[in-house]
Amino acid sequence: MKKRVLVLLAVLGFLLSASTGDPHQNLWCHYPPGQWTGVPGLASHVLILLIDTAADSQALAKHLGHSPSLTGSVCDPTTFNGLTATGCAEGVPSDPANPETSCPGSGCPKDIDGFQEVQVPPGSGPCLCNPATVKGMLTFPSNIAPASGNCGGAG
Repeated sequence: MKKRVLVLLAVLGFLLSASTGDPHQNLWCHYPPGQWTGVPGLASHVLILLIDTAADSQALAKHLGHSPSLTGSVCDPTTFNGLTATGCAEGVPSDPANPETSCPGSGCPKDIDGFQEVQVPPGSGPCLCNPATVKGMLTFPSNIAPASGNCGGAG
């Protein structure tokens, strides 16, 4: 009887350690073959996987070996930093609460003055200058953020 209780406790301990709350796991943006449209996230039919962190380490960047390249870039798995790699569409989403809209390459950068650009619609639209900037106060399409990131500073 004592052995059965110990075996039951061991099995229960193993099952609890393999739960999705395991700190050795993270979410991963994955694009199945043929699903990449050039736009990160839902527009490219992203799948959000729960994987072991060992599977996305620098030494095991095999997940990135088949990642599509972000538009205008070349995916370089050797630059993986634990979250993303230069030019790669696959990686760890930046917002675990909204992984489909926060895959690498989605969203918009900050402009040269530090204002967060806004993507409309989220996850697929163009990056617009922040409404607090000079250019952000203009109407569409004049408020599209330039490649230079210069939205004119505070308005």
